[in-house]
Amino acid sequence: MKKEAYNLSRTIDDAQRLREIVRVLFAAGFEQYIDAARLRALVPLPHRLRRGLRPAPLGPVAPIEVRFRKACEELGPTFVKLGQMLAVRPDVVGEEAAAEFAKLQERVAPVPNDQMLAAIEEQLGRDWRRMFRSVSAKPIASASVAQVHRAVTHDGKRIVLKVQRPGIRAEVTRDLHLLALLARLLERYVPAARDFQPVEIVRIFSEWTLRELDFTIEAGHIERFRADFNEEPRMHVPEVHWEYTRPGILALDELAGIRLGETKRLRGKRISRKDTAIF
Repeated sequence: MKKEAYNLSRTIDDAQRLREIVRVLFAAGFEQYIDAARLRALVPLPHRLRRGLRPAPLGPVAPIEVRFRKACEELGPTFVKLGQMLAVRPDVVGEEAAAEFAKLQERVAPVPNDQMLAAIEEQLGRDWRRMFRSVSAKPIASASVAQVHRAVTHDGKRIVLKVQRPGIRAEVTRDLHLLALLARLLERYVPAARDFQPVEIVRIFSEWTLRELDFTIEAGHIERFRADFNEEPRMHVPEVHWEYTRPGILALDELAGIRLGETKRLRGKRISRKDTAIF
């Protein structure tokens, strides 16, 4: 335990966040794992929980995968993404759990406009306003890591800017550190958890997530995809505007479209869902 406690003492923020994670997991009915992993000794729970209370807001009969999904939603972006990754690994978590984790959605309120403008300036520099004729104050999409704003360049090109939310890299990095700690504790003290290889899962998840936080990597993937399908008339891949793209900003052509789930609009445009799915 000394090694984990020493690593955790790096910042007070880490300790406070771990306390929050343990509280949420405890409330979701995972107290047996908290006890087995000796987390109570590592970070004392609030006094009202130490008195023996067992809050279970989802009820005692809620399946474990439902309780874990709810906990991920409460704990925020990093844990939502962890659940989403597990949703595509039924070989690891089972079919029922994978189906439940697939329900995880990144529904978050947009960041205030002044904060997002500051984030754009941090990425593009103080002269960023000279790059655009306009940048929309209201985002057209908002997720846990970034939100998307329309912009018009000075030559009239309509593009979109996917802008990383302020502070998200530090938040995710901290949570990944704590997930690695929790995974080590589970493998050490909970024999049943070893079959799921939590340390390896968190390692893979961390690598994937940190790469996702660098939008220049995403931009490179888009460019390669665009080149591969350049001669396919039915495929339109947005162009990357590298002059505005940075690790925290991705600039792309703005494309109009219809979501596959908007069946009425698809029928109105006489677009065959079957043909779309085959393509």
